[in-house]
Amino acid sequence: MKTHVSACIRRQVGRLACLGLLLPMSVAAQPEDDEDDELKIVDMGMEVEASVEPAPRTMVFEFDADMAAPEMPDVAVDTPGVAVGGARDVDLVRSRLESGRIPEPALLASEGFLAEYDLPLTPAPRCSQKLCINTQTVATSLIARPAVHYLTQLGFGSNLDMSTFQRPPLYAVVVLDLSPSMRGSPLATAQAAIIEVANQLRPGDQLTIVGFGVKPVVLLPATPMPNVSAVHQAVAYTEVGGGTALERGLHAGVQLARRAPAGYATRVFLITDDRPTVGRTSGSPFVNLAKRSASQGVSLTTIGVGPHFQAPLARALAAVRGGNTMYVRDPLHASSRIAEEFPALVTELAYALEVVIDPAPGMAIEGVFGVPGDMLVRDGDKVSLRVETLFLSKKRGAIFLALAPKGRANLPRGAMRTGAHLGTVHMQYRDLDGSLDTGRSQLRNIHPGRTGKGLQRGALLIEQIEVLRAISERSTTGVGREARAMAEKLSARFTDIHDPELTPAVELTQMLNDVVGRSTTAPR
Repeated sequence: MKTHVSACIRRQVGRLACLGLLLPMSVAAQPEDDEDDELKIVDMGMEVEASVEPAPRTMVFEFDADMAAPEMPDVAVDTPGVAVGGARDVDLVRSRLESGRIPEPALLASEGFLAEYDLPLTPAPRCSQKLCINTQTVATSLIARPAVHYLTQLGFGSNLDMSTFQRPPLYAVVVLDLSPSMRGSPLATAQAAIIEVANQLRPGDQLTIVGFGVKPVVLLPATPMPNVSAVHQAVAYTEVGGGTALERGLHAGVQLARRAPAGYATRVFLITDDRPTVGRTSGSPFVNLAKRSASQGVSLTTIGVGPHFQAPLARALAAVRGGNTMYVRDPLHASSRIAEEFPALVTELAYALEVVIDPAPGMAIEGVFGVPGDMLVRDGDKVSLRVETLFLSKKRGAIFLALAPKGRANLPRGAMRTGAHLGTVHMQYRDLDGSLDTGRSQLRNIHPGRTGKGLQRGALLIEQIEVLRAISERSTTGVGREARAMAEKLSARFTDIHDPELTPAVELTQMLNDVVGRSTTAPR
C-alpha cells in the first residue's frame, strides 16, 4: 500500500483513483429520512468514527423598529449590510435570455433579483443593537400589477463595527459532484469555485473536500487554511464517472462537517448540476437531511454549475435555516461571484425572523418580494412571513411589500396625504444569546422626493420581476402582443437610468426586450 501511494505521489498523477487510494472512504447504506447512518472514514489508514456530534448551535438575532426616525443623511459606505438567505443571484435567468429563451417561472425568485444590488434604506435606521429594521412607503404603479398603489421597503441596519468585527472560524466542507453530466465545462467551473472558496478562507479556518459519483471519496482531509496549493492539487485532476448519488454525497459532507471542533461555524458547500440519478432523487429526503443538519449547527450552500442546472432542489435546500444558493456560469464567473458574495454565504446573523403585516382598514397586501421559498401565510387581510436566516453582506438587503386600496383596482387613484397610516408591521426574533424580542412598526407613506436609493432601486427591480413573471407565465403557448407591450414598457422605464448599481438590471431588461421581440414561441 505504501509503495503504491509513494509512486502515485512521485508521478503526481493526482487522478481520482490516486486520491481514492490515498484517502478511501466507505459510506454505509443509503441514509434513512429520520436517522443518520454512522459514517466511517479511513484517513491514511487510520479509521475514525464520525458519529460523535458537537452540541447543536442556536444562532438567533434581535431586531428593533424605529418608524419615527427623523431625516438623516444617507447610509455610510461602511454600514454593515444584511441579506436574507435563499437565492443570491438571477444568473440562471440571464443564461436563459442569453440563449434566446424566456426563463421559466420557477427561476424567478424575487430574493435573487434583489440580492444582486445594494438597497440602503434612507434615512438610515437608528440602530443601537446588532440588527434593526425600518420602513419607507411610497406611492407607485406597476406595469404588470395595476392594482398596486404603494410599495414599502423593509430595510435592515446594524451597529456592528466592521473595523473590528470578525466572523467565527469556519469549518468548510465542499461536496463536489463528479457524475458524468459534470464532464467538461461544469467540472472546470466547479474546480474554480472550490479554489475561490479556499482563497476566501482565513487563518484558523479549515477545509475538507469530498467528491462523489456513486460513492463519496475524500479528496482533501480537514486542512488548515490558507493552503490553496493543497486545494489545487486535490481538485486539479479529478475525473467524472458513474452515477449521481447526490444524497450519499451530501450525507457524507454533513457527517464530516459534524466533526468540526468546538467554536467553529460549520458549512457544507454542495457544488452540483442538480441532477441526482442514483438512490432517492426527489426533494424531500434532501430537505429533511438539510433540516436535521441545521438543527445540529451545519448550514448548507448550494452552488449550481452547468447548462442543465434547473435549481428546484437547490431552491428547496436554500429555504432551510442557514441555507442559500447561487449559480455560476463559467470559471471566471465562479471566481468573481464567490469573492463578492462570500460574506453573505457564510456569516449568519439571524434566524427565525417572523413578520406579520396588518394593513390599515381599506388596504390590502398584494405581494411580498425578497423572501425565499413559500414563506407567506394569509389570515384574512393579514400576511405573515418567516425568514429562516439573515446573513452579513457587503450589500444591504431588503424585503418589499406591495399594497393597494381594497376594491379600487380599476378606479382612478385618489391623493393620499403624506404620513397617512397604511398598516402595522409586527415582528418577533431572537438574539444570539437565545432571548426572544418583539417589535412593532407603523407603515406611513412619504413624499416621493424623500425616497432613498434602496426604495428607488427596489421599485424598478420589483417592476422587472413582475413583468418577467407575467411574460413567462403567458408564454407557454407563444409570445403575444401583450407580452411585447409589457417588455417595451419595462425597457422604457429603464431608459436613461444613470445609477451604475443598476447596470446589470438595465442589461437584463434589454435582453428580455430583444428576446420577446424576436419570439413567436417560448421554448422551454
